[in-house]
Amino acid sequence: MGHERMINIKVKFFGLFIELAGRKELDIETDNTATVMDLINKMEGMGNADFKKGVVDAETQKLRDDVMLVLNKRDITNRQGLDTVLNDKDELQFYAVSLGG
Repeated sequence: MGHERMINIKVKFFGLFIELAGRKELDIETDNTATVMDLINKMEGMGNADFKKGVVDAETQKLRDDVMLVLNKRDITNRQGLDTVLNDKDELQFYAVSLGG
């Protein structure tokens, strides 16, 4: 098996995600093969059972339409979405998006 090392990810929350996460930012240590989805699962396991529901559509297991995740200043939908692999010192930001008019 590969030799996994730990990496550090800075996570920032905006809008309703501050309430869901119970904080404005968080530093998380995870293994170097982790994806955005792995990080979301890890955050949910840190004590907020509703966190994943606020980010991921339960049926499709894809990012909800009213959520934007930005990794190092780039929307993850322009990468591999929730399957985007994280790197040491990445910064992931959670935003609630207003839909409609």
